[in-house]
Amino acid sequence: MSAPSAAFTSVRAFTAAEAHLHRQARGITATVAATLNAQFPTAAFLVIARHEVEYQDVLVLHSLRNLDGTLVYTFPADDAELRAARLPVLRDRVLRRAWGELDPQQPAHLRNLVHRIDIADDFLHLHTFDRPLLPDLPRRAAHPNDPHADPLICLPLTAAAARAAAYGS
Repeated sequence: MSAPSAAFTSVRAFTAAEAHLHRQARGITATVAATLNAQFPTAAFLVIARHEVEYQDVLVLHSLRNLDGTLVYTFPADDAELRAARLPVLRDRVLRRAWGELDPQQPAHLRNLVHRIDIADDFLHLHTFDRPLLPDLPRRAAHPNDPHADPLICLPLTAAAARAAAYGS
């Protein structure tokens, strides 16, 4: 006895769903970048640390940096402090609507959204920006002389930052 046809999905429909998820992941990545750029106009990179905790990747928001790597904002390291922190008001109505029920002033919401983007990228090998979604940027490490420090990765927030990350300048 065969299963009901409603349980089946065609390869074509699945491929279309993958393409849709790819477009949405790129779009939400652009939303995050534009939001942070609106909140912090001099920021060029969202810098993130990737830890392994009990065999799981955990992304930790580290900082926002300008094009030359200078700190613009440091995210609280403590989870309770991160939940209590507030980012600047997002005045752009279109961007604010794009955040839906999430609060763009809440760094914990940003962290969770970046984590979801990273999962989508890992699942579909999206290579957003024609390179890994959160490319290694070790030059911008907070502890460049500490070989045991977690590697820092970044999300470029501007076209100039994307070029700088691509060329390692």
